[in-house]
Amino acid sequence: MGWRGFCLAGLLALASAGAARADVVEVTGFQVNLRERPSKKSAVLALLPRGERFELIARTGSWYHVRQITTGQVGYVHSSLVQVFPGVAVATAPPRPPVAVVVPAPAPPPVVVVPPAPAPAPRAAAPAPTPAPRTTYITPPPAPVAAPPPPAAEPEFRRFDFGGQFGYRWLSAAPDSAKAIFGETGDLEYGGFFSVAVNRSVFLSLSGTYFQKEGERVFLADPAGPWFRLGHPLKLRLIPVNLVVGYRFHVGSSVVPYLAIGGGATFYREESTIGGVTESTEKTEGTGIVMGGVDYVNRNLLFGIQASWSTVPNSVGVGGVSAIYGEDDLGGLSVCARLGVRF
Repeated sequence: MGWRGFCLAGLLALASAGAARADVVEVTGFQVNLRERPSKKSAVLALLPRGERFELIARTGSWYHVRQITTGQVGYVHSSLVQVFPGVAVATAPPRPPVAVVVPAPAPPPVVVVPPAPAPAPRAAAPAPTPAPRTTYITPPPAPVAAPPPPAAEPEFRRFDFGGQFGYRWLSAAPDSAKAIFGETGDLEYGGFFSVAVNRSVFLSLSGTYFQKEGERVFLADPAGPWFRLGHPLKLRLIPVNLVVGYRFHVGSSVVPYLAIGGGATFYREESTIGGVTESTEKTEGTGIVMGGVDYVNRNLLFGIQASWSTVPNSVGVGGVSAIYGEDDLGGLSVCARLGVRF
């Protein structure tokens, strides 16, 4: 084969380099774990940012076995945190063209001209044929593969939430007494909260609110009979402080619903004025509470809505209207909006 054949073979080798096609997965979650095995208890190899793409190797249940296209690192990601794109072209680097080394042909031997014979005219000797140059191809060494970076710590752990809340509270456990004294069962309340994440899902939260309602004392002889206002002002003040343990359900990177249960204490104060003299009653009772809500997290800001049901047994019912109605609990339903920061 001459030098033209070698050049044609090199051009065909370069034209055959192309792009392989494979299934590709794209990270849709925020800081997704690349794990060593298909299990949430497996070791974390790396944290994957949103938008990074990987080649899909195989499916194992709800886990995907993937390979990083740039570094070649392999691992497992959960199927709920990525999106699959089938048959995507994965670009590969074309091989280096071979280096041609041309070896020069040896010089032709000198031509010796024999003196012509006396009879015919002298002839020049035919030149020796020049051999074709030889080409040697050298294969380049493979490029080194960079070592994968060490796994970073997960940012979800030990994160704190702090903020305020504003909403409406109903005295749902004592509706008849509330309507008789205040004319309605609910009013505005406000407060604050502080939460700490134990891990990615479990958290502890401490909250406190302030509720105040004004009415007047009434006279009631029978639960089924009418009541009469006495014209003596009455003010009710509730300050519940609760500690709860909760669980967050991670359905997306920004929207986080949760449920929590716990308890605490409620400070109760009742003031009434009779004949220009103000009398007050104060006490503290135990509280039970269950709550649920949804938070929307945008960077470090937190917006949410929460509903809770509390119970404050033995807080009323010793005397007066509540004793006649047989109501001894100042708990009830509360709905509030939350605004805070995450740090």
